[in-house]
Amino acid sequence: MARLPLLLFPHAMEGIPSSGKRFLPPSVHPPGVARQKERLGPAFQRLEDAFEERRVELSTSVTGMEPEKVLVIETAGSVDDFQRAVEYINGLEWLGEFEADAMEPDEDFYDEKKHDKNVPHNLYLAMTDQRAVEEIVRLWNRWETDKQPFPHRKTKWRDLFKLCRTIRYWSVEDRLSGTGLIERLKTLVKPGEPISIEIEFWYRDQDRMQSVLERFRALFNQEGGKIIATAQIDEIRYGAIKARISAELASQIVNGQYPDFFKDDAVYCLRPEGQCASDIQDSAEHRDLPDRPLPKEPPVVAILDGVPFDRHKFLLGRIELDDPDDFSDFSQYQAKDRKHGTAMASLVIHGELDDRKAQALKSRVYMRPVMKPVEFKPGKTQEEIPSDVLLVDLVHQAVKEIFDRDDGKNFSTIKVINISLGDVSRPFNREPSPWARSLDWLSWKYKVLFCVSAGNFVGNIDLGPPEEFSGLIDADKSERTISAMANTLPDRRLLSPAESMNAITVGSLHRDLAGKFDLKKRIDIQPFDDLPDPVTRLGGGFRNSIKPDILMPGGRQLYVEFPDSASPGRITYRISPAKWSPGQSVASPGAGTGRIDGTTYIRGTSGATALASRGAARIHEALQELQGQNPNAIPDDNLAVLIKALLAHGAVWGAAYDKIQSLKTPANSRTFRQYAARFLGHGAVDIERVLECTEGRATAIGTDAIEVGQKLEYRFPLPPVLSGSGTGRRLTITLAWFTPINHAHRNLRQAKLSFDPSQQENHLGLSRKNADGNQVQRGTVQHEVLEGKRVSAYQDGDYFLIAVTCQNNAGDFDGSVPFGLAVTLEVLDHHQVGIDIYGEIRDRLEAPVATPVVPSG
Repeated sequence: MARLPLLLFPHAMEGIPSSGKRFLPPSVHPPGVARQKERLGPAFQRLEDAFEERRVELSTSVTGMEPEKVLVIETAGSVDDFQRAVEYINGLEWLGEFEADAMEPDEDFYDEKKHDKNVPHNLYLAMTDQRAVEEIVRLWNRWETDKQPFPHRKTKWRDLFKLCRTIRYWSVEDRLSGTGLIERLKTLVKPGEPISIEIEFWYRDQDRMQSVLERFRALFNQEGGKIIATAQIDEIRYGAIKARISAELASQIVNGQYPDFFKDDAVYCLRPEGQCASDIQDSAEHRDLPDRPLPKEPPVVAILDGVPFDRHKFLLGRIELDDPDDFSDFSQYQAKDRKHGTAMASLVIHGELDDRKAQALKSRVYMRPVMKPVEFKPGKTQEEIPSDVLLVDLVHQAVKEIFDRDDGKNFSTIKVINISLGDVSRPFNREPSPWARSLDWLSWKYKVLFCVSAGNFVGNIDLGPPEEFSGLIDADKSERTISAMANTLPDRRLLSPAESMNAITVGSLHRDLAGKFDLKKRIDIQPFDDLPDPVTRLGGGFRNSIKPDILMPGGRQLYVEFPDSASPGRITYRISPAKWSPGQSVASPGAGTGRIDGTTYIRGTSGATALASRGAARIHEALQELQGQNPNAIPDDNLAVLIKALLAHGAVWGAAYDKIQSLKTPANSRTFRQYAARFLGHGAVDIERVLECTEGRATAIGTDAIEVGQKLEYRFPLPPVLSGSGTGRRLTITLAWFTPINHAHRNLRQAKLSFDPSQQENHLGLSRKNADGNQVQRGTVQHEVLEGKRVSAYQDGDYFLIAVTCQNNAGDFDGSVPFGLAVTLEVLDHHQVGIDIYGEIRDRLEAPVATPVVPSG
């Protein structure tokens, strides 16, 4: 079948924005004034008492320092525009709002329409001094007596008092909640051995952040600790320190004896040391590759990882190494230790080495080292983030230095950055981590796409007695494995920064090109290659958005039987560390001094992400060809976001959705598509389908920038050959964008772009497949798949509209938002020949009709 180029939409036409659907928040029934007075009266008294206690403490320690505390107001439901009400009280400074887990209804707060429905739970936070607390108490007294009208600009406080669950100060328990610090200290404390922790602060402004960092240096000197790294990133409101504390102090903390810095009101949270680690097995295998031309183009993909073994035969002349920190010093980073960066570079450049027909990228690959080898036991090393830096700061500054350089080098051609790393100490927990927020800001600032790994789950899996499992047919083995993965969902949360909203997050398919293999003593617990590999972590993302976005082959991870230490006689399954196939064949330095033709096999989301970045680079090559023919059609600043759209465009659930139906229960049946997206994302991606078209499959792409309140319309012509036909057809529409972030708003995502697929459903006789229609609009990728074969009649010259709209989603935003759009119409009945929908659509896109035939709705 002929391979045909992608098609270009003509420039979008401005449409008339509609008012859109009005979102109605849940109707929360609050208690009355008398009940609120009973519930909250003592809490307001505690607010005043706590300030006096703090004033006494400070009078004996830090002379001249006025007490400030972080005020926490928890509500049932939300209070619109409450930030402005906070700003009208002197001494009260807005810090942000968070959406916590919904709470079970009680006699005081419940949904008026459905009494057994969970009630939304929001937190409003502000830095306060004693004057502000006194003013809030006066407002409370005015509200509870209900005798005087509220002052101008402070009426929102009246609404807040109605919905208030609790009002209190940020506590040590808040600073430790969900961080896992105490659990980590319990496992690390050894006599005489210091331990590293991270402390994140409430960020207010640059000067006060500097003051806090200086004060904490003094505090740690008093406590006998040591600050080993500090970071202040104004763009994402991040201030933090990495500190080393003694084993004795760590033991006291584990026993609930908290030092002064745990109680300091400048502290947002305390966490274990952020860390990424990789331990790829050595291999003695070596091979040859067919000759592949060296790249002539500048880098399109950047990889932040370990130092690559760039003298390897498969990498030589293909890497542009940028190492301003001198990580690649051979005395510190020997060839044999250069494993993870070498493997990722190999996959990005060549794909799996078992694919003998693959072509190397036409562009060089930029590599910036962010890891070093560390000996974790005699003679054994693994690559880690250096211990004397903060992970977030290291990566943030590394990316900025790619684009903002003063050494004359220009890497503006980079459109994709591969991060096959994850912070093992920070699984996603409701709010995006600083690392994810950093990637969101960097993506928006530099218009660059991050491909980020979902992370690997390395725990054991319980599949029942081995003799029973081994006797199952493949379908039943797969069902049991998927069920076991579902049972460990809380432990399989994404690893930071995979929750980044602007990034493409990649999960791992149980698939590779290694072919047949010898099981030996290993067990393939997931026989199907269209399902997630048992090692991958699962979603969802922020505000239940779809994460991971896509699945890519990550190698078939096999397991071995392993005794369960907690239950004598019970057998579980753990990851096989074998270095031979199956898996993804990659370049490797091997053992010793480094082989220039060594290879090994790897598995997991790191490799899946590298293949996604390779796919992005190949999409870039296709777009460059289109740019050459149509120089003004794709602005350079929009290349990355169009790559993002096309990368997701190839995703489909397919038969994988049917194979996880066993997870459906009465409790999740109504929202099962949202549940399924935790496993499947938008689906498994076939890169080849988005690079070219065929006679039976036409893809049109477009890109532009849109402002809030604007509506841009694209017209997709309907091919006459399908009119009146019952031929099975599929329509796939993908919209992707980069959003600015408002860190002080609970929604974070400032720009919400969307389109309505209902017109396409009606006009082409299609129905929606794959992910839930509401969930696909919660991130920065809206990916819709529609299928059908119902007879639909229309005239030559008819078309359907794809109307892209933009709304504020987290406070006011005045700029324009770049986006990419991809639309594919294809025939599903492959046995039918002579249906040239590509030619008919191409001809009509090149000569579009002048007046609308189908109204925009």
